[in-house]
Amino acid sequence: MVKKANKRDENRKQKLYILQKIKEKKSVLFGAFSDTLTKKDKQNAWEEVCTYGKSIGVIASNKNGTYLRDTWWPNLRKTTVEKIDNARQTGSGGGIGKIIDEVDSTVRDIIGKESPVIRGLGVEDGEISNLKLDVRATKESESGTTEAESGPAKIDSNTNVNIRQDNQNTEGAENNVEINDTSMNSRTKTGNVKRQINLEKIIWRKNKAKQVLEARSSATAFSEKQRLQIELLKVEIYKTKLEARELEIKLGIHPVVTHQSIF
Repeated sequence: MVKKANKRDENRKQKLYILQKIKEKKSVLFGAFSDTLTKKDKQNAWEEVCTYGKSIGVIASNKNGTYLRDTWWPNLRKTTVEKIDNARQTGSGGGIGKIIDEVDSTVRDIIGKESPVIRGLGVEDGEISNLKLDVRATKESESGTTEAESGPAKIDSNTNVNIRQDNQNTEGAENNVEINDTSMNSRTKTGNVKRQINLEKIIWRKNKAKQVLEARSSATAFSEKQRLQIELLKVEIYKTKLEARELEIKLGIHPVVTHQSIF
């Protein structure tokens, strides 16, 4: 048990080393493309993090920045999101595998605490903007009445919106609304998480396919140029043969060797 605990702690420390590097380069690794931030900049940044991981023995020597970006980081992020989701669900089991540790906290810092990923929506920052949840409208649609008609309505548990009213405050009660993301069934959540995890990989594959098509197009153009140059050379050779034969006829010279052997 002690050996397992020590190994687990060592593994956690190793992950933290890499995550700290990712956190330092967060603006480049996850920033939006611009005139000053290109795909090459991102690739170089991932390679730098991977090189650091290799230097401390955390990342295998045969791995590269693509592995770190498309496999290592998404898997770690998925584990953290699942832990946070588990902690939010009432009555969920605990255990060492469910405790949010330093690694999860660092991943959450990298993603952002207010990130839609952390909030359980399964999308990256920047994919949605101005996301608003109108709790009052939800209350009215569930109860079928307005707040003015029936007073503050108690939201049914299926809406997963917990409203706690502090009636002790004599100057006016404030509704503390806690949004609980357990409204999604397990199938929807799983699908969203998978789509989010594969988003970067899909984008990378599209860019790769574009590069391949561009390379093929360039190769085709080069081949066409070569073909035309060969055709031109054949025409020039044929012209030279005709001119040589014409001179031979004028001079009355019988060719010693055939023109075909000469040219």
